[in-house]
Amino acid sequence: LVLAINEEQLRMLEGEYLLEGKAIKIAFEKGSLSLTIPQQPTYLLVPISASEFLLKGLSGYKASFEKVGAEEKLIIKQPNGTFIAIRK
Repeated sequence: LVLAINEEQLRMLEGEYLLEGKAIKIAFEKGSLSLTIPQQPTYLLVPISASEFLLKGLSGYKASFEKVGAEEKLIIKQPNGTFIAIRK
């Protein structure tokens, strides 16, 4: 199931998130979000809800966004664990 999410909602997620000292970049281009981790390829994020995305081409990988108070989190779930990055 792939959902259409409006550009304004996607642009609100754009930015840098810190994970163990590494900056993960979420970028909006050509109507979609992408995720870039240093020394790795850029992955297209495919929406499955307003805040959850699959990483295109990677089975078992999911990215989700949460806001708790003033803190914004990027949560990456993958086969070897769950990793949480905090928005800069």
